[in-house]
Amino acid sequence: PSPRSEWLGWQLLQQLCRAAPPGDELIEFVYCFCLKAARATATKAIHSKIASLARDCLEALSSSIPSKTDKDNSGDMVGVVVYLVDGRSQHLFVPVTSTLRELSLQLSQRVGVKRWRDFAFFQLTDKSDMPRMLPDQLALSELCSQWEQLKEATGLEGHLHWRRRFLTSEEMLLLGDPYHATLSFRQAVVSHINRPAPCQQGSALDELTTAAALLCLESDNPVQKVREDPVLVGKLLKGQMADLKPRQQDELQQKLLEKVRELRPQFGPREPQLRRMTRAMALLQEFCYFGAPSWAAQQLKVTPAQVAVSNPPTRTLPLHSRTASNEMLVFVDVEGLHIAPAEASRDAWAWSFFFQEPPTSETNASLESTQSIRSRFFTMTSQYTTTTKSSISSASRITRSSSLLTNFRKGSISADPHSTGEGHRSPTIMPRDAHQQREMSGRLLRWGARPGLLQLVVRTAYPPRASSQGELLVSLACLDALDA
Repeated sequence: PSPRSEWLGWQLLQQLCRAAPPGDELIEFVYCFCLKAARATATKAIHSKIASLARDCLEALSSSIPSKTDKDNSGDMVGVVVYLVDGRSQHLFVPVTSTLRELSLQLSQRVGVKRWRDFAFFQLTDKSDMPRMLPDQLALSELCSQWEQLKEATGLEGHLHWRRRFLTSEEMLLLGDPYHATLSFRQAVVSHINRPAPCQQGSALDELTTAAALLCLESDNPVQKVREDPVLVGKLLKGQMADLKPRQQDELQQKLLEKVRELRPQFGPREPQLRRMTRAMALLQEFCYFGAPSWAAQQLKVTPAQVAVSNPPTRTLPLHSRTASNEMLVFVDVEGLHIAPAEASRDAWAWSFFFQEPPTSETNASLESTQSIRSRFFTMTSQYTTTTKSSISSASRITRSSSLLTNFRKGSISADPHSTGEGHRSPTIMPRDAHQQREMSGRLLRWGARPGLLQLVVRTAYPPRASSQGELLVSLACLDALDA
């Protein structure tokens, strides 16, 4: 649209948000659309005006959410226990007709989180390792009914957890929202400790530096912690500890102690807490699939009766060579769905299927601006050069993703894992000193799930014989298919 049409359209949206705000099913999409416009880098005067209108829309949408006093509190009340990722729990007493969105708002006001829309409720049971995200419009009465049926059928009890919907490799901890920053960082640490190996393994230096930084941040006596808690050390260095003999593990522990002593001034208690968390967050964001939940899966050859998507393509996409293991891990983040091998192998391929088309030139300029701001911030706030380089590298990964998407659009992704020319990517999923593997990409067009079956309809430039516009089917056996 022309600048004038875009300006008038935002004025209309502003009036609609004030006079007739969207309902529960649409408000999240409108809010995210306005939030993206409000955060966009202003390159022209019209963009600044649009950002101002977008902020007005956000205020109108926030005020349209019904408050506790707007509800009919004459009905039944229910006690709710909500668990936070930092180990704390909150007990609330709310009307049974409340939705999870209203419960989230009330919880955020109690714990002091301003940007509460970044959080959602997740369900965990006594035996589940992966939380299930619950819809915001779900009523507590319906949730209680589902949990009663779950207990009768399996004997398991459901628990309610409040955590970030997604963590991104570009975000920074919020100075003006301290508890938001604390919960975000804590979730990043938990995700890092529980990350599956080897697909999220970093280089030997990255693993060692990140482990030492977290030990300095989490313990008053990190040296003693290293010596007395081998389980924690094993989790922090799971990518390096694997297949090592006891003598080699002792040598690695000594290297960790040396790194702890080196980083103690930058991550010790004398530094402000938020600054220490920000530096450690930049190190965590260097790891592949940062903060993304994962599910175990295997590729299937399905029959016509096994269909989870409408109008499935007749052609299928092989996700790995015939000699590679069929064990895979499915990751989901804000950019798309990623499938990585569960075991390191030269014959294994890593795939990324993106939700959206490649970004425009204006988006690329905005990403470069974000990279510049992030680099200046870390340069000013830290004298620790390794952390500064890490943060710059993390920001440059945004531009790298943009380049990958553009190459996919052009159909120039190469199947050669060792090519580094234009339109090709050098492998980075595995550590630089381990097996290299192919990285492929494509566009996720649609998906569907049935119990135990996840199906994706994708478009990709690989294999070269396939048309770039052709649709391909990927079928995965996944116990948590409905969650993935």
